[in-house]
Amino acid sequence: MMTDTQQFNQITLLIPNLSPHYRLKLLEFIVKTLEPTYPPEPEAEKISGVSFLLSIAGQGKSGKHDVDEL
Repeated sequence: MMTDTQQFNQITLLIPNLSPHYRLKLLEFIVKTLEPTYPPEPEAEKISGVSFLLSIAGQGKSGKHDVDEL
């Protein structure tokens, strides 16, 4: 029986011999396999790009409605 290290070494030697098509398939498989290990981001913490930029800039917190004339 092969150890994990021996299996890893064998796989890494075979990857360069794969066609680009099968390398892509292997990469897709690895990505799909790893996805479940990352917990999904809670909905409450998701912020749109615009909301995030406004929050870090502090815009919209002054209470003034027309800030473009300042």
